[in-house]
Amino acid sequence: MVGADTTIRSRRPTVQNVCGRIGGMLGILIFILPSAARSQDEGLARKSASTQERVVLALEHSLLQARVSTDISAHTAGFSDDGTYMHSSGRLQDKAEVLKMVVGSPWVSWSKSEEEVRLYGDLAVTHSLLSVRLTDKRTETVRTTGVYISRSGKWRQVSWQSSEGRFSGSQDRANSGK
Repeated sequence: MVGADTTIRSRRPTVQNVCGRIGGMLGILIFILPSAARSQDEGLARKSASTQERVVLALEHSLLQARVSTDISAHTAGFSDDGTYMHSSGRLQDKAEVLKMVVGSPWVSWSKSEEEVRLYGDLAVTHSLLSVRLTDKRTETVRTTGVYISRSGKWRQVSWQSSEGRFSGSQDRANSGK
């Protein structure tokens, strides 16, 4: 009968068994819940970051398209008052000079590849390979770096730099004797 008595006792929930199980489950919950909360926070941060990345790229595209449409209002709004534009030739321009360039030197079209944006809090940096069709039928291809800052929740371009590019088209053929 000793064995039967032992079997009956093990089927009855004792305070020790219940507390042990609850303690074990609490330990698991204490370990899992903070991890789940961190994962959710990281997921929200990634979603927010990708939203901000899209906003920065949309601003950059609007500034590039303004060179085709000669839309000075896009540059007035999207290019910081203290912004700097560095051409592949090394020439630097401030905002007033950039606005004159938008109107005076329009592009026919543009396209980008290898586009990348990285966020660093209120700062964003973009990189791309940009091809521009100029009014004289040449195509200029340059590597670009754009720097953007968010002030009061609004992104503005504070710096733009294009690396030395290659030219192709009618001008090159004329210069090469072909």
